[in-house]
Amino acid sequence: LETKRLAFPRFYFLSNEELLEILAETKDPLLVQPHLKKCFEGIYRLKFEDNMDITMMYSAEGEQVKLVKPINPAAHHNAVELWLTEVEKTMVETVRDQIRQSIENYLVATRDKWMLSWPGQVVICVSQMYWTKDVEQALGDQGLHGIQVYEQTLNNNMTDLIQLVRGELKRTERCT
Repeated sequence: LETKRLAFPRFYFLSNEELLEILAETKDPLLVQPHLKKCFEGIYRLKFEDNMDITMMYSAEGEQVKLVKPINPAAHHNAVELWLTEVEKTMVETVRDQIRQSIENYLVATRDKWMLSWPGQVVICVSQMYWTKDVEQALGDQGLHGIQVYEQTLNNNMTDLIQLVRGELKRTERCT
């Protein structure tokens, strides 16, 4: 068990019994699904296609994110620690790609439509990036007056967000 945990450190989040259960069923990657939420905080389950390619990840709230590339456990000889390492790498690549796309989209979409178009983690990250940039720019350009002007922009954003939340939203949109 220690060797498997060294190969895939997220196995430390599982009990010995849970890890043994996974390792006993390495031929069927679908049996790992119940343990994913303990290994990956934001992943509740993965989508396995008929050919066993993993193409999407889902959060417990129902958000779904398409992976930037499919992962097939058979390509890793069904060694669970190897294909889960690939899931971890691809998850990071996917979130990074989503953030990059979202940064571009932030400048062209209205804020409410932008927020509903991206996963919650991406919205939080990109919002904080733009908030930091805007605050630095306001301070650098106009000092205290720039911050006061920017405060009005933030208040307008908050008003729009309140109207959005009071409207009809899908369950997954409400979580974002």
